[in-house]
Amino acid sequence: MKEEIYGIITNKNLPFKDKIAEIEKIIMLDALKRNNWIKIKAAKDLKVTYRIFNYKYQSYNLEKFKEEDEKVFA
Repeated sequence: MKEEIYGIITNKNLPFKDKIAEIEKIIMLDALKRNNWIKIKAAKDLKVTYRIFNYKYQSYNLEKFKEEDEKVFA
């Protein structure tokens, strides 16, 4: 994960706002995986409200990663 974040930070073609969004996605996906894709637990783990977490979850379309994760373990 460190290498992935470092790659995002050092990418000169990516605007600051997009860098932050990409890092936020990585953090959220990590929390979701650690909490078996239970959003309320992931939100608590990250110490944000469920409402904020769910808004960003939908904005970033993280559901597609859940489907990919389920395919790997099927």
